[in-house]
Amino acid sequence: ESHGHPGQIIQEALVESSADFFAHGFDDDPPADIARLVLACEASNATWASGMVREIDMEGHPNGAIYDGKPGPHLLFKNTVPLQGCVFRRTLTSRVPFVEPGSLRWTYDHDFVLRTFLAEEPHVHIPEVVGHWTQNPKGITQEHRTREDAAYWQDRRAEIFRRFSPKGR
Repeated sequence: ESHGHPGQIIQEALVESSADFFAHGFDDDPPADIARLVLACEASNATWASGMVREIDMEGHPNGAIYDGKPGPHLLFKNTVPLQGCVFRRTLTSRVPFVEPGSLRWTYDHDFVLRTFLAEEPHVHIPEVVGHWTQNPKGITQEHRTREDAAYWQDRRAEIFRRFSPKGR
């Protein structure tokens, strides 16, 4: 909270970085198979790569849910884009900023993938599990634990739909 928009902190780090690729994940999730995603980008000259993500419980056991990770308009209607299964070329952020003014504080990751998809950046998809997402029963994405959480997600969906809904398609 005291450091400003969390996505802006990441954007500033990307500007300072000399890395060719970056991956975005969360501290409670096992890392994605970054090397395989990078190789897929390099082999195809894609700007970004995605793969499937398996949901696991807090003990690390699969719970059966798998996100296909393939980008498309259907992402407008989901709570999350599992970035644990994505890698991006750092140069992408010169065209598609990691965070955009007006994005809600905790939507910058979803927002970034949607803007990248809608910008028609070259993409490659690996139809295999390359990352994991921990289902945290106390997390904001799980079951709207409070009225505030439910209101937050309603606002998030409305904002994302307003900004990214394909007009006239």
